[in-house]
Amino acid sequence: VCSSDLTGTLTQASPEVVEVFSAPGFERTEVLRVMACLEEHFPHPVARAVVHKAEEENLQHAEEHAQVEYVVAHGVASTLHGKKMRVGSRHYIEHDEGVDLSPLEAVIEEQTGMGRSLLFMSEDGRVAGMVSIEDPMRPEAPHVVEELRGLGFNRVLILTGDDERTARAVAARVGISEYRAQVLPTDKARIVQELTDQGCRVLMVGDGINDAPALSASHVGVAMSDGTDLAREVAN
Repeated sequence: VCSSDLTGTLTQASPEVVEVFSAPGFERTEVLRVMACLEEHFPHPVARAVVHKAEEENLQHAEEHAQVEYVVAHGVASTLHGKKMRVGSRHYIEHDEGVDLSPLEAVIEEQTGMGRSLLFMSEDGRVAGMVSIEDPMRPEAPHVVEELRGLGFNRVLILTGDDERTARAVAARVGISEYRAQVLPTDKARIVQELTDQGCRVLMVGDGINDAPALSASHVGVAMSDGTDLAREVAN
């Protein structure tokens, strides 16, 4: 079995913000400006993409917040002008923070159906908006998947923190029928263990800090050459 991370493994890890959406009662430019204000502290490709988009639109996002906390594999928590701000994945905003995302339901459906990743922002428990992100597929990815099957890998899976519809769209594009969506780092390791318990020999491919537990739990861990130091240390 070959299990693969999505962002930075099947994709090029050069994400770009292509759309910005605001929820009712919020301004689009303010959503982008505040997102950039919070994300500028973190050396993550998605964070850099948000900051770059704000700079393109000449939005000033000077540091105004009191404290910023990075929640691993989830997002960013902060306070701005006395308001509780959260920026992160759908799982973080909707499930962990209990924010109702229904005001953006139509555009969520549209954007995930296009295979795009989404980053959400909430203010005091209300959804404020989201950005839609495209990360180009590595052109060799479909061929590599085909070659893996030719080498005898009878199952190839995508493990990703992205939304189910995004995972489905990307899986179809690369020729993979099995995927697990909205997966946390510990879940990736658990899935690897479940496959092992079924008698599978598992090769895991990843590039980020979030992939380290699964890389360690697999029979063979493979890190991308441009992956994080931790992923390369843990992999075989």
